[in-house]
Amino acid sequence: MAKILQYIFISVTLSMFLTTCVKGTVHSKLALADTLMWTNPDSSLRVLKGIDTSMLVSEAGRAYYALLLTQANYRCDIKANETSQAMMSQALTYYSCHGPKEMLTRAYLYYGTVQEELGHLPEAMRLYKLAELNAETRDFRNLGQIYLRIGDLYFYHYSNNGADVANYKKSLSCYEKIDDLRHQMNCLTRLAAISRLNDGAYALKCIHRLMAIGRQLADSTIVADAYEFLSGYYIDSYPQKAKEAALYGVKLYGQDGATDYLYYDLARSYAKLRQTDSAKYYFGLTKSCAYGSSTFVLRNSAQR
Repeated sequence: MAKILQYIFISVTLSMFLTTCVKGTVHSKLALADTLMWTNPDSSLRVLKGIDTSMLVSEAGRAYYALLLTQANYRCDIKANETSQAMMSQALTYYSCHGPKEMLTRAYLYYGTVQEELGHLPEAMRLYKLAELNAETRDFRNLGQIYLRIGDLYFYHYSNNGADVANYKKSLSCYEKIDDLRHQMNCLTRLAAISRLNDGAYALKCIHRLMAIGRQLADSTIVADAYEFLSGYYIDSYPQKAKEAALYGVKLYGQDGATDYLYYDLARSYAKLRQTDSAKYYFGLTKSCAYGSSTFVLRNSAQR
């Protein structure tokens, strides 16, 4: 009898130990995925996909997993679906009741991204505004994302009186405070494109800041992007400068990697300079039928 009781005790103890280890492993994986989220979202997503969700036995664990998976999918450009919506609804309910505040802010924010990608724009705006109201004053990481998302909603979907620019500037300020150069690029790209129409001096400032970031990161593609913007900035009034900027952009990209916008600006600048053969040559290098000055195009080349 004593041996049987001893066996039962050892079995129960071992089971409790293994359960604790598994739970600890799951928690450590969630924490690791969260840590990687901003520096390497692809790795964060791989960690999350490696988690056995049957081991998420607590409501807190399931909410944390849902939030992180939604955030990682968003940052890796994987579109939301109905499953994402259901998971984030449950996560938001949990964090609304239990906190902490930073997690509730993120739940509002990334449930907003789900709603936006599903086409529920008024609901997305409502959630972004709730995220903004809930965020701590110095929560610059989340605030930067919130203002960027609000700015994009205003720019792409709503008539506004400069609300897009105002939010992009607030987002840029947040990312400057945490020295996040990649996300500063997102803001500067948008601000340069919009400001060209009504504040050329500020647009030019944004373009030169993009160049500086590219050089600081030793990323020639960023610098090339900036020269693409610069060529579009000069195209109407200074065709010689536009031509020089576009040629340098092509050099940085390489001829095979250069965009249609650069070639189109080159064609326009040569035409304005009355060098029609060169204009025809560069126009012939474009690959699509959708042409327009590069400064009118908002592209998401930086991380989300």
